[in-house]
Amino acid sequence: MKLLTGKNFLLVLAALLVVALGFMAVKTITKPKTENFDQMELQEIQTQSNSDSLESIDADLKNTDLDNTDKELQDIQRELDSGQQ
Repeated sequence: MKLLTGKNFLLVLAALLVVALGFMAVKTITKPKTENFDQMELQEIQTQSNSDSLESIDADLKNTDLDNTDKELQDIQRELDSGQQ
C-alpha cells in the first residue's frame, strides 16, 4: 500500500514550497527597516566637510555619533552567550 501517490506527493511538495517562499518573503520585508537605519548612520558618518583645517576636522569629529557602532556586535555576543548556557 502506498502512503502517497505521485500526484499527492507533488501537491504536498508544492504546498511546502509555497509556505517556505511565503516565510522568506515575510522575513525579507521586515529586514530593510534595520538596513535603512544602518544606511542613515553610515550617511551621517560619511557626511564631512571638504576642508582640512583643524576647526573643520574638530567639527566633523564632534558631529560624528559613534555610540551605536558596535551595537550589532554586542547583540551577537549576547546571543552567543545565551546559547552557551
